[in-house]
Amino acid sequence: MITPSHVVYSLAAAAGITKHLRVKPNLWAISLGAVLPDLPAYVFFLVQGIILQTPHQELWRVLYFDSAWTPFITLSHSFILWPILAILAFTFKQRFIAWLAASALLHSITDFFVHADDAYRHFWPLFDWKFNSPISYWDPSHYGNIVGTLDTIVVFLLFIYLMKQTTSKMGQRGIVYASILYLLMTIAPYIIFSI
Repeated sequence: MITPSHVVYSLAAAAGITKHLRVKPNLWAISLGAVLPDLPAYVFFLVQGIILQTPHQELWRVLYFDSAWTPFITLSHSFILWPILAILAFTFKQRFIAWLAASALLHSITDFFVHADDAYRHFWPLFDWKFNSPISYWDPSHYGNIVGTLDTIVVFLLFIYLMKQTTSKMGQRGIVYASILYLLMTIAPYIIFSI
């Protein structure tokens, strides 16, 4: 999934959970947790791709999977790290960390189902196994066009859900701005590459 989708999924999941459990979510922790698993990949791209000018093919076909960056990219999508962190945070009543870890875990779970040839080793370092999903959120040879479109539709439905859950005018305004920004981010690549 694209990173902004993860933020919306996490916020919607938190809204549903908090509605039933009557606990107050930490929106900053949830948003940060939704972004955190992709952060190593962004730093990797910034350093290797932009600063060091590594060719695109080598960047995404070789270094992403086998370099000094790989452990950071792999651990950031861990099915081991995030649950342990969430349990410890919950045990020691560290709510910010608990929300962050839960959101990062949700990010990792959703990515598990939409990464084909670029799948993560979610159980590393215990196991090297990875699930190569038959579908991809981006790769057209694995239904990426369909999955990407469905993701966008689901995100906008979740924006509507969040709008109904939010009672403050400022919160509703924030959701409208976020949905416009999301729309621009999903449409911009098509406009740029078609010029």
